[in-house]
Amino acid sequence: FVVIIPIFLLIITLVYDMAGIIYEKNRLSNVAHMTVDYGLDNIEEVKESELIELITKNIDNPNYISVSIDSEQIEVKITKEKLKYKRNRAK
Repeated sequence: FVVIIPIFLLIITLVYDMAGIIYEKNRLSNVAHMTVDYGLDNIEEVKESELIELITKNIDNPNYISVSIDSEQIEVKITKEKLKYKRNRAK
């Protein structure tokens, strides 16, 4: 019984972390699709800076945003890393 409880807690932690990763991936994917749809609907007058602004309004603190507009094609790349907490050493 003492061995089963830590294993059970590790499994719960793994499931919780994976659910957070899947949720964030789907959120980034939805924003990318929304941006591409908007850009294709307005491809004649839309600028890359407008699409980047649209992405930053919908995603907090993205690490990397790349938008390229060609004649009939829009490519969007977004990356975001999980926040890492830092500890300050007492001096």
